Amino acid sequence: MIPCVESIIKYTDLLNKEIIVIPNGCTDGTIDYLNDLISQGYPIRYFEYTKAQGFPKAYNRGIEEAFGEYIILLNNDTILLPQEKDTWIN
Repeated sequence: MIPCVESIIKYTDLLNKEIIVIPNGCTDGTIDYLNDLISQGYPIRYFEYTKAQGFPKAYNRGIEEAFGEYIILLNNDTILLPQEKDTWIN
């Protein structure tokens, strides 16, 4: 999950975007990592399931919590390739 979020931060202009993470039974320090990013001012929100609920429930929760007009769903193992900011979105 960390490489995924780091690549999003690196290759995305976050001025008018949000990152929503649904830790789904994570026991690997994900919450600490996300809290650190939030304390640095990154537009990240998370909604944790302490017991794994499966992809559909996690995705649906993220969609329900999103504020934006458009939503992009990524798996935690997605890593964006080097590019200009927002190329992957545009």
